[in-house]
Amino acid sequence: MDWASLIGLVLALGGVLLGQLLEGGHLGSLIQPAAFVVVVVGTVGAVLLQSNMQSFLRGLDMVRWIFSPPSDNSQEIAHDIGLWSQTARRDGFVRLESHMDAANDPFTVKGLRMIIDGVSAEKLREILDVEITMVETRERQAVKLWEAAGGVDLGPRDALARASIGGADYGYLRKLRRLLPTAAEPRGGATVTSPSAALDDQDGGASAGIGLGIGSE
Repeated sequence: MDWASLIGLVLALGGVLLGQLLEGGHLGSLIQPAAFVVVVVGTVGAVLLQSNMQSFLRGLDMVRWIFSPPSDNSQEIAHDIGLWSQTARRDGFVRLESHMDAANDPFTVKGLRMIIDGVSAEKLREILDVEITMVETRERQAVKLWEAAGGVDLGPRDALARASIGGADYGYLRKLRRLLPTAAEPRGGATVTSPSAALDDQDGGASAGIGLGIGSE
């Protein structure tokens, strides 16, 4: 059980309900069946348009990871690899069949089978890398289900699958900028430093400054 996720969910719901009560509102006013149908059904429809059914169902299955994330068995895997290495050096690759029969992971069974069959190390790495890439791609497509539901592109990720804030999609900010005036017109003695920066359509650039005029109308 991931207690942090559970506490976060309780605090989020509690904050909404408490804020409604502090403003003098009724909790019943938060229940809007029509709005719920529009938001939820519309979101599901939009997500289905952007993904296939397999990724959609896999993404729904990942919801349980919020409260019960997959266990980290890296230490167990490292121990097994050391044991396989000792067995292969001492008794030969054929003796790995006993470890293959005891393995529960299809990926491990496939790798051990190829080692027993005498597949070269380079070919073994190539085949297993392709399978890892396929699994990783399938899992990432399922994760994108929730990015599509939230309407946010978290951008590229590093080797640890962490999102880069610099790569996030701020396109909606650029759309808002298009609603602003296209020219800066200082009045009342005010001065503007780098006025084009304030109206720039890009996310970066020089900063704009405004100086207020004193004694002028």
